[in-house]
Amino acid sequence: MPLVAVLILVAKPLLANGWEWHSIPRKALIAALASEQTATKIYAIRAFGYRRDKVVVPQLIGLAASPEQLLAIRRAAIRALANIRDRRAVASLVASLRAEPSPELRGLSAAALGEIGGDASLVAIAKAFKSETALLARIEMIAAFGRFRDRRAVAPLAALLASAKSTNIRRRAAIALGQGRHPAATQALAEAVERPQNQSFTGDLVDAIGRTGGPGAAPPLTALMGRSRDPLLRIRITIALGSITDGDASKLLIKLLDDPRPPIRFHAIRGLATSGNKTAAPALMTAYDAIATDKTTQPLDHLLALTLRYEIVRALTALDPVGAAAILRKAANTAQFPRNSAVMLRLNEARYELRRAAIWGLGYSDAAETVEYLLRSAIGDRDFRIRSVATRSLGVLNRTAALPALLQRLRDPVAEVRWQAAIVLGRLKSEIPVPPLIAGLKDPHPEVRRQAALALGYLGAKSAAAMLARLAAADKSAKVRGAARQAHGLVTVPKLKD
Repeated sequence: MPLVAVLILVAKPLLANGWEWHSIPRKALIAALASEQTATKIYAIRAFGYRRDKVVVPQLIGLAASPEQLLAIRRAAIRALANIRDRRAVASLVASLRAEPSPELRGLSAAALGEIGGDASLVAIAKAFKSETALLARIEMIAAFGRFRDRRAVAPLAALLASAKSTNIRRRAAIALGQGRHPAATQALAEAVERPQNQSFTGDLVDAIGRTGGPGAAPPLTALMGRSRDPLLRIRITIALGSITDGDASKLLIKLLDDPRPPIRFHAIRGLATSGNKTAAPALMTAYDAIATDKTTQPLDHLLALTLRYEIVRALTALDPVGAAAILRKAANTAQFPRNSAVMLRLNEARYELRRAAIWGLGYSDAAETVEYLLRSAIGDRDFRIRSVATRSLGVLNRTAALPALLQRLRDPVAEVRWQAAIVLGRLKSEIPVPPLIAGLKDPHPEVRRQAALALGYLGAKSAAAMLARLAAADKSAKVRGAARQAHGLVTVPKLKD
């Protein structure tokens, strides 16, 4: 069957993760570019665009610029050039921006130039924008300005934000300013948020200021939070503050930990987690203890408390797990709920998520009390998922006292715990008894065998060489055979001197 015919048969797939575009041979796609069938030609153009394949850039430039081609073909070619981002297309796209009769194609050319970037692209878009009258093309040019972090792209957007009669145009300008992330864009957005606006557009401005994330972004948001009583707008302000990494944003986020509205507290916690500001850790620990549930029997209140505590634990793990070790141990010890209804089962699942996050964080707390807690209360937990994460955390802590318990987990009834133990033992900086790991090479679960093999390789266990060779040759799992070959190579090479 001819290659083009093969392409026609798959011309209308259900597109998902890009596999459809990459699975067709290149020569079939090249042949399809010459097809007389429009659908086949367009499919090939799109495929080259998704693949970012530069081999046909000259042909795509020709298709995009040819007035003889159907509009749909030219449209697809310009979009493909935007995806490929090859600078050879700039001159042709600039010419299209200047002289193309179709407003749609002028707009798509501007969008493609924005994707490709460069000084020539920005200059061409700015010049064309001054004389462009078609709304369709102007909208694409506004979005294209947002692809440049350049003051020259800020100026036309700031002018639209200040004076455009259409709220839709002002909104698009705000979005583009946020995407450009230039300090001058922050200033233009801050000035706009001070002017009277409808509530929806004010929220769009808030989102854009948060995206700029630059110096000067926090003060206008702080001022707006002080005068706004709209709950949805306050939530959007909190989310925007979480995108800003300077100290002014963190100060307000810390204050918002006391806000009576749970969504605001939730986003304030998340914002502090990404801020990198270690000084927020004490406030987060105080907030954890302030979440009281002992006076309520309402399941939703408990679920809310568990959710907020989970976010606090994640934030403390990111900011200061050593200083927060006591809170992390408290969270890891959260009591179980009665398992007498579907609601209670959901609460216990939330409890598990909290405990897992806390035990994960304890791996970075570097405290003797942590090792003692994990050995006493976590590594033997009834829930295999807790045993698994406790095994990991003990490995991260790398304490000799944990070695007997870790070796015991190689015999855990659940495979996930066994392979986690093998992973950890292969990375410890201690003298590891080899026989338990060699026994793991006979485990019924392939992932346990794979991780045991890798661990023996990392440990340089020469006594395992023969067993690893047999595994590499005869194991049923290709992954296990590959790991065994790798490990065998590690245990049979001469040891390098430090």
